[in-house]
Amino acid sequence: AVGDVVAKTLLEVGVEPDIIVVDGKTLRTIGLKLNLDGWEKLNLRNPPGTIKKEAWRVFEDAYSRAGRVCVEVDGEEDLLTIPAALLAPEETIIIYGQPGQGLVVLEADEDAKKRVMSIIKEMREASRDGSETCFSK
Repeated sequence: AVGDVVAKTLLEVGVEPDIIVVDGKTLRTIGLKLNLDGWEKLNLRNPPGTIKKEAWRVFEDAYSRAGRVCVEVDGEEDLLTIPAALLAPEETIIIYGQPGQGLVVLEADEDAKKRVMSIIKEMREASRDGSETCFSK
């Protein structure tokens, strides 16, 4: 589950994701507090509008662990659905929030991973054209 509101909503209805990704904010405003006692914590510094290289390693680590894992982001988790989906084991369900719309449910199957790769390709091409890139070291 990617996002504070998504994680809170799922936990409130008794659904415990294997991995949650939170930044302590909702719509970039300090907000939700979650009771994450018993969750293994991984920390990630990821400034707004970026996907740091470290994010890929953190998701590989999170998916390799047994039990519940919380990726606590110092910065912003908005774009982290991309590495979460691409690195997820087949048939993993990823739920993330779409502001103003609701929850999005994505099965990390081969088609979804192809779509994610296409998005990454578009982002990289845009950065070659002088546009800002979300990928950073």
